[in-house]
Amino acid sequence: MATIVASIEYLVHEILLRLPVKSVLRFKCVSKQWLALISEPKFCHSHTLRLYKSSRVFPSAILLPLVSSTSCPIIPIKTNDVSDSSNFRNVEVPKGTVIQSCNGLILIKRCTSKPWSKVEYFICNPTTNKSVPVVFPTEDFGYSLVSLFICFDPLKSQYYKLVSVRYKYYTSGPYWEKKVISYNPEAEYVCNVYSSETDAWIESGFTFTASDSEPPRKNNAVYHDGVLYCYMFRLGKFCYFDFDTLSFKTCPMPVSIDENSSVLYFGESGGYLLFVLRSRLQIEILKLKVEKLEFSLVSNVKKRESFFRNEICKGNCVFIQEKDKDTGIVSFRRGMVMSINVAASSFKVLSRFSSGRRPTLVTGVFQHCENLSCVGPFKV
Repeated sequence: MATIVASIEYLVHEILLRLPVKSVLRFKCVSKQWLALISEPKFCHSHTLRLYKSSRVFPSAILLPLVSSTSCPIIPIKTNDVSDSSNFRNVEVPKGTVIQSCNGLILIKRCTSKPWSKVEYFICNPTTNKSVPVVFPTEDFGYSLVSLFICFDPLKSQYYKLVSVRYKYYTSGPYWEKKVISYNPEAEYVCNVYSSETDAWIESGFTFTASDSEPPRKNNAVYHDGVLYCYMFRLGKFCYFDFDTLSFKTCPMPVSIDENSSVLYFGESGGYLLFVLRSRLQIEILKLKVEKLEFSLVSNVKKRESFFRNEICKGNCVFIQEKDKDTGIVSFRRGMVMSINVAASSFKVLSRFSSGRRPTLVTGVFQHCENLSCVGPFKV
């Protein structure tokens, strides 16, 4: 019977779609037929869609990017054995610095020479161990880059987009002599968009100045429900990138921020935008849902306990929101990865590293959704 089922491609396809990611990857070794099926972008996208529709984009793990390493520890958020001190596995990625994670895909930045660094970027799916380099239209394009963002939502498309922000003016000459202009309020920037569907950059970008909107950077931008949102720390306002008109537009602020408050965290999880404010006495965790480009307050959690303040303020943490559950925090500190329930004032250890194996992080902790999403090249 097993031989008959294996020979019917439709049944094999339907069975594989319902298996966990790790099982599907192991089954690549069964035969060339199964390898071809599982490697097909359409199958990968269908499998990812089933995962997302069942879990509502809840992250399955935490990724800890290491310093100049080709290996990243992945720690599952849900675990039955909280006493397991090595509850993690390593995934292979291109050597460099992880600067963004978006629905299973990560963006890596690598400097290839010193002291005048030549910078390369890669799109990688650490689950499948597949990666592709980011190719810019011209050499000068890459040298003038300020920020680069990956925008990917498998519920909307199997393809991803890249949004770049770069200086309009910079010095010319050999690459080791190139140097972008220093920041000033009237500096002009150019924004361009790349689509993996066409494998091309949109030639006509748009120009904006810092006086209108400071350039968005990696630590203040979130891709959520098909929109790239940015919080402008210096200006104290939200804006979003409109892919249809290729322009930045201003959003209303969800709450007023006075001189005694600061934005500690801006992220996304479980279909919500999470916005964390810090004042002298408390930290407010706001769960926000976007409707008609307006922010509405869903919940407001306040905690004054020094333990939670220390964990949140150290920076190596992400805020997790699961549907119909309390907002939680996953924090990396003192060689431990901890899951913190703010409302219940409790925590549990997800993983503990020995002193000789403690990761040295560069850019903090990232949410990670294990899936089979393709990074390219895509078949026509």
